Amino acid sequence: MREVVAEAMRVAGGYLRPRIEAHESYAARLRTSIEGNPDLLAEYPNRLAAIAEVLGNLRGGDPGMVAFAEGMEAILAFQVEQIRKGQRAGEFCDFDPWVMMRAIRAAIDDVVRRARDEPDLDVRAAGRELADLFDRATRKTS
Repeated sequence: MREVVAEAMRVAGGYLRPRIEAHESYAARLRTSIEGNPDLLAEYPNRLAAIAEVLGNLRGGDPGMVAFAEGMEAILAFQVEQIRKGQRAGEFCDFDPWVMMRAIRAAIDDVVRRARDEPDLDVRAAGRELADLFDRATRKTS
């Protein structure tokens, strides 16, 4: 089960990283990250369904769950730092980056859950809506 999770994380990183890094602005990178997760789900639905199933069956003390949780926290910490840099650069308004990143992650995870239960869900449209929502929430206005 750990290898299923590790493979899904490798696929996700290989899919998302180049798309995100193609942008210079922090706001564009955040938007690409948000839209990219549902895009990844559309491209690799079986892999993400497998990871959701595995993670749903792992228990708190399982080494696979601990490793996954630590990996996700490291990713969140990196994303929080990117938001802080965007705030310092004047691209984002004033808000708690940890709260925002956890809200973004929860919203994306909900799309993944809905896609599992609603196979006809347009996950790309959901990603665009989430990106629009969080763009409005983070945008610095003059």
